[in-house]
Amino acid sequence: MEKSFLTLSGVSFLVGIIILFISKVVTANLELVHNVGIDTIGDYNFSYYAVASFVIGIIFLILNFLPFFTKK
Repeated sequence: MEKSFLTLSGVSFLVGIIILFISKVVTANLELVHNVGIDTIGDYNFSYYAVASFVIGIIFLILNFLPFFTKK
């Protein structure tokens, strides 16, 4: 059971990194090609999804190590 939490944690962190990279590419594309202002792009909250993915990864990591703290 603990291995699945560790795997899910790793996947969540990777998804967060991929979302951050894609959001930077999309932001640069909107600014340079379509002349969209940074204030308008900020309204989309692209980084919120990456932060949520990192938080989910941390939760899975805590769930992975939780049995080590509860054993007597």
